[in-house]
Amino acid sequence: MKKGTLTMKVTRLACILFITLLGLAATTPSFAETTVKVLGLGPDRADLMVNDLVLRRMKVGQTSPEGVQLISATRDEAVLVVDGKRCTLRRGQGVATSVSLQADPHGHFVTTIRINGVTTTAMVDTGASDVVINSAEAKRMKINYSAGKRIIVSTANGECPAWQVTLASVQLGNIELHNVQGSVTEGGSEKLRQTLLGMTFLNQLDMQRSGSVMTLKKR
Repeated sequence: MKKGTLTMKVTRLACILFITLLGLAATTPSFAETTVKVLGLGPDRADLMVNDLVLRRMKVGQTSPEGVQLISATRDEAVLVVDGKRCTLRRGQGVATSVSLQADPHGHFVTTIRINGVTTTAMVDTGASDVVINSAEAKRMKINYSAGKRIIVSTANGECPAWQVTLASVQLGNIELHNVQGSVTEGGSEKLRQTLLGMTFLNQLDMQRSGSVMTLKKR
């Protein structure tokens, strides 16, 4: 085979492969969502945390490399376009987003959450009325639970004394809720092995389950 003929065939093969890859890229759905949280506001400007990683200081009319567009901004709120959707956010607010959880071998949905900015392991529990924490975890989170209302809660280990508290923030992935009712049980992990992510948090989300995957989305 002549060198010129071989070069032509290799070039044609490369072109076919490139076109095929372009077709795949065009038809493969993207499941990634852009997440945005407003950190600061001013006239015609906003400080945004994008995808929990990058701080973008933007002026009205600008579009970030992630595709976030700032339409308008005042000291009170910003109007953005995120993933093609227009939204209005105040300082501290973020776009509604979803989190998908995979069930463990026992069928439980165990994940990492943040309570008042402190990381803890939690199990999604639709049978728990509150977000339930043991007192050892509450102390680590610097929660003054003893000032709360004394109650009795039911756990897998039976009934135990607890204190009802208000949690400043509860965050699951990119979903963050504020002023969530919680309960602190007396004792450590011997009483309550892990935090229970109960209905005072879950009631504010849309929950869907498909097989071993649970998807939660902020309303």
